[in-house]
Parts: sequence; C-alpha cells; structure tokens
Amino acid sequence: MTLQELGNDPRFVKAIRDTSTAFPYDPFLCLPMSCCLLATLEHDCPEYKLAVKTGNLFYKNHIVFKQECDLNNLPQQDINMSWDGHAWLEINDQFIVDLSIGRTIASPQFVTPYSEEILSLFGNKFVIIDKLNNNMPLHYQECSVLGDLMIAAIIQGAYDRFCPQS
Repeated sequence: MTLQELGNDPRFVKAIRDTSTAFPYDPFLCLPMSCCLLATLEHDCPEYKLAVKTGNLFYKNHIVFKQECDLNNLPQQDINMSWDGHAWLEINDQFIVDLSIGRTIASPQFVTPYSEEILSLFGNKFVIIDKLNNNMPLHYQECSVLGDLMIAAIIQGAYDRFCPQS
C-alpha cells in the first residue's frame, strides 16, 4: 500500500475526520486520539494491521517528547501525571498517523524552540508519515506498544472526560 492509496481510502479519511472532531482542539491528547482511531479502524478496516505505539519524538535530531517509562507498567490513573512521551498509531508497520501533533505544537501550553519551524512545515493539523519513504525531519522512536487493556482504559478515560453523563 502507498501513502496515496491510504489517503484515498474513504474509510480511513472518515476515521481521521471523526476521531479528530470527537475531541476538543486541546494539546496533549495523543494517547486518547490514537487509541480511539485504532478502535475505529479496527472496526472499519479489519485488513489493516494496527498498533498504538508510544515513545520519543525528534525534530531534526532534537528531542520534542521523551518517554521515561513504559505505559503498560503504569496504573491507568497515573498516566497523565507521570508520562511525558508521545503516542501515535501505526498502520501495517509502515504508516505513522499522528493526530495530535499539530494541536499540541500550536498550543501556548507547549514550549519548544522548534514550534514555529514545525508549524511552518506541517501546520496545526495531523501528520501521516510513510516510514519506508520518510524524508521528513520528524523521527518517531518506538519505546512500547500499548496492550489491549491499556488501550481500553485510555478510551474509557477519554469517554468519561469528554462525554459526561447528564
């Protein structure tokens, strides 16, 4: 599959749109957005091999996010308080889908000397990278792959946070 073929898959495009609009335009939502996108694509595109990965993000060899611990070893309630890494969805071990990078980099709550440069390249939107043909200055370094129980807990936490019951 090519990046163009992935981008032309209407199920993929719809999943990106639905997941992106389901969350407020806030920074630091890489975990719940990646997990919810995985759940949607598992249902709509069962032929895709999917994984939520966490780790470090570099821009031109400079650290943007640094993961210090494996999320799979943290109690769910400690994730937001003790984790500084980054999360993304991988498709077929080839494509990185990062729904939250633009909104996080654009936020005044996030400070890095490279914010303006990254925004000028990618805007405040999501990023899709073909790992086999990556000539972009972003480098994603995997530290862990989230298990099903952790993904379910993150989705439930997002639901509880963003869809309060009346």
